[in-house]
Amino acid sequence: LPPPGKDNPAAVPLKSAPPRAIFSQARFEVAGFIDEAPATGWAINPQFHKPHWAALAFEKPLTLEPGSRLGLRLVQHFGGGRVIGRLRVSAFTATVEEHLPEPVDAGDDKAAKD
Repeated sequence: LPPPGKDNPAAVPLKSAPPRAIFSQARFEVAGFIDEAPATGWAINPQFHKPHWAALAFEKPLTLEPGSRLGLRLVQHFGGGRVIGRLRVSAFTATVEEHLPEPVDAGDDKAAKD
């Protein structure tokens, strides 16, 4: 879907609540993930090669009519090979807190097997 504008006049931009993440690199907090400023972004140095998540929610509840479409645009200005590799997007009707994954302890054998 094209972003809101002259090419897509029916599109409505949605305001986001503050995002959350399991980890953020110093000076590249998860808030940079959604602020549209080219000099910011979300980064996870030095925790490469580990799974990470960011949780985004809308400022107000969203109600969609049947047949509505929801678009997501991801722009990556940084990386040098370290960019989002396996983006997964989920949508749900509950609060973000109800869906946040539990932190996984690297020494916990049960978590590693799940």
